[in-house]
Amino acid sequence: MIVYIPFHPEVPNIGTLAETLLKRGQCDNHTLVVVAHRQYEPGASDFRNEVADLWSDASVVVTDAIDGGLVAMANSLFRTTISHFKNRAPKASEPEATPMLYFDPSWLPSKNGWLDAIQSEFFYKGLPQVLANTTPNARGEKITQGPVLFSREYVKNTALVPHLPANIHWRIYLRHEIAVVEMESETISTGSRSVIRPVKVK
Repeated sequence: MIVYIPFHPEVPNIGTLAETLLKRGQCDNHTLVVVAHRQYEPGASDFRNEVADLWSDASVVVTDAIDGGLVAMANSLFRTTISHFKNRAPKASEPEATPMLYFDPSWLPSKNGWLDAIQSEFFYKGLPQVLANTTPNARGEKITQGPVLFSREYVKNTALVPHLPANIHWRIYLRHEIAVVEMESETISTGSRSVIRPVKVK
């Protein structure tokens, strides 16, 4: 699996995330990509270096600086991630259907082998286009919460990501497109089979 971690130095959990990744052990069969705006590249590189030995490969991808507030920044990192995954040439050792996990630093791995478990669920459930944890909004629309697994099929076929605006968070903007193809995850959840859980920020 290709794990994309959006990096921003003011994310409260970013230091705890590095510590937890180290605690939860090797992710030898998985690839890490840290995504950051150009002005935060040094911090993103430091984060990558701290956890790089856990992964089969670890790198940093930067995108241009952007103004417009937190939503605009979040959407910029998400759009950069989707574009990178879409255009990335798979390595010879990767299964053709290898998905990507878009991480959420407000969630932390809670069990060793957490990535293997999430990837196994993806293949066991028949390669859903999106595997996620969702909660309904006031209108009953499903909104993703926490890390979201996207398949190559979704990334290839999405009609909305290229038109993601700066003022509507990607989870809201894509809610209908995702809801049509999404399958609920047990490993990314608050249930007993979860291997990654939300944490309270102090």
